[in-house]
Amino acid sequence: MASLATSPPDAFALAADLLVPVAQPPGEVRSEFWPAYDLSPPQAEFLALTELEALYGGAAGGGKSDALLRAAVQYAHIPGYKALLLRKTYPQLSGAGGLIDRSKLWLSEKATWSEQKKRWTFPSGAVLEFRHLHQQDSHYEFQSLEYDFIGFDELTHFTEDQYLYLFSRLRSQKNSPVPLRMRSASNPGGRGHSWVKRRFIDKKPKPDDPNDSAERAEKRVFIPARVADNPGLNVDEYLESLAQLDAQTLAQLRDGDWNARGSGSWVYEQTGIDAAIELGRMLDGNPPPPASGAISLGIDWGENTFALTVWPLERGGIYVTDERIFTSEEPAAATVRMLRMADNTGQRLEDARYDAAGIQSMRTFAAVARRSHPRLRTVKVPFGQFKVETIGYLRRLFERAGRGETTQIIAISPTGCPVLIEQLRGLRWKDPDAQTIEKGDDHGPDALIAGVAPIAKRMRRKK
Repeated sequence: MASLATSPPDAFALAADLLVPVAQPPGEVRSEFWPAYDLSPPQAEFLALTELEALYGGAAGGGKSDALLRAAVQYAHIPGYKALLLRKTYPQLSGAGGLIDRSKLWLSEKATWSEQKKRWTFPSGAVLEFRHLHQQDSHYEFQSLEYDFIGFDELTHFTEDQYLYLFSRLRSQKNSPVPLRMRSASNPGGRGHSWVKRRFIDKKPKPDDPNDSAERAEKRVFIPARVADNPGLNVDEYLESLAQLDAQTLAQLRDGDWNARGSGSWVYEQTGIDAAIELGRMLDGNPPPPASGAISLGIDWGENTFALTVWPLERGGIYVTDERIFTSEEPAAATVRMLRMADNTGQRLEDARYDAAGIQSMRTFAAVARRSHPRLRTVKVPFGQFKVETIGYLRRLFERAGRGETTQIIAISPTGCPVLIEQLRGLRWKDPDAQTIEKGDDHGPDALIAGVAPIAKRMRRKK
């Protein structure tokens, strides 16, 4: 039940193909544009890298922003060099102690600052720009731009789509002495924690990208840093401040623990998700017959269409067996692959349930499905009416699974649904009282809601 996906052109591979091998600078790593104080050993290791992709960080106060800014200006003496530093929002860039503020302390007498363009121009003609990606699709504003260096500060604040797209902007001139570099710095936690951990800490390929191999994942570099590694920090005072945090956030920020799940308004609790995965592992290969005698599809249409196979269990429980992700794929082609996924279970497909916003794509689905599945029904789920109610029902299924109950539970196949699991772990409330969810990588959870909404409605009526 492995996950398959289609993908746009592989920006990572395009950048790698353009990479010109450069010998590591001999001796001590240094730059005339750096401040006078010494590097910490992790910073020196980070700055000596010539690999395409690297992450620096872990514990708060480990000198992350300092290391990232040093990396950005490391080759500013080379004519034509272009660097870009990114934060999620402009206030994060421009606030006290932020990257812009810090750069002015370092560069005010060594380069020329443009307040309008938020750009340093160096005597060599090299430039360093500061930008932000505050909107979901802000990364598309960089189309046609080119950089030798791109740096993300607090990478877990960004989506994986934003990060991967920027690889397409890494380009250099032939025979350039400058290595192409994608560099990031981050603490554990934040909306992007799961994908950053998978990419750099666990070094696992992206589940829905068939081009992302284990060999490529292994080449990604992570340089861990601790509070004690920051030479300019009053460590004792900072640790005293961190001690006020809850245990999980403290483990993330003081110890750089990527396995700790910080406090926050999580939609689904970790223990319930873990239990659902274990139940899915138990059912994989030997599930009971579907409680209703048939299975369903849950579909969230969009640029990244997500489809799930929903297998009903007794008393309103569900087993999610497989997922498929379709990036910019025509609805007709996606339909054929969805139906094949359902047919591979060996069970009768009864209906396809979808977010009502995808009604145009669903009309194509119905026309295509009619040829091979003439009795297949389509079920429109108005999210405005049923999303909150279905989330509440799913939360109960996860809670019951976490308590070790055997009925009215949720099971998720870890081999069939790795992307869904990752997205469920990162799902947060934007406003718990209003029951609104932070916008992010939620196509899988929305497909799950579409697939489960009719069950939730039926179980409510039974009460």
